[in-house]
Amino acid sequence: MSGPLIALKQVATLDSQIFRLEGESREIPENLRHKEKGLEEARKRLAANGEGLIDLRVKTELKEKEFQAAEQIVIKLREQISQAKSNKEFQTLQHEILSKEADNAQLEDAVLVQMQKVDRQKEEVGAFAREVKKAEAALEAERARLQKQLGKVEADIQALREKRAAASKKVPGDIFAKYERLISRRGQTAMVAAVNGTCQGCFMTLRPETIAQLKKGNDLVFCHSCARILYLEE
Repeated sequence: MSGPLIALKQVATLDSQIFRLEGESREIPENLRHKEKGLEEARKRLAANGEGLIDLRVKTELKEKEFQAAEQIVIKLREQISQAKSNKEFQTLQHEILSKEADNAQLEDAVLVQMQKVDRQKEEVGAFAREVKKAEAALEAERARLQKQLGKVEADIQALREKRAAASKKVPGDIFAKYERLISRRGQTAMVAAVNGTCQGCFMTLRPETIAQLKKGNDLVFCHSCARILYLEE
């Protein structure tokens, strides 16, 4: 392989590394956004659960007030029965008291059920809040790690670009221009190896004359199928 082609292969190798790192530099913020989205959804669920707890407490308080009001009615009926002027009035009030007490027993049970629901919801909200807090701390640590990783990747990309600029100076202008045009269309696979008579870009079998040109190693050789620049893997 001639000197210019060796230099071009070096550029292609650097480009491959740059493309890979540029992919990583795009993935890192995307990964962070995905984690932030997950935490935001957890915060929303926590807020919804908190609102549910408030609503449950309000309903429980209303039920308690209903029970207390019902108990006051029974107290007043008991006061009235002590002042009953006839047996009939006594029996009527006694029957009403028994009926109210039965209703109040059911109402008291309903209040206890509501209070138990409040306790369970409170425990669940508290546990979930602790999980969210842990997730927030983990995200902060992950953000710091990813930012550090991104800084390193960007520094590595810059170093590779500087090497590429130096290597590209060793490539004749016309050859480099053709390579650059291919890069714009093919990306990091603008220059690929020919292995066992096959282009490693499109995996088509190469023509015999193409193989012969590659073995000479003097000129640019293109795949007749995908137009990528070829080189023989040594």
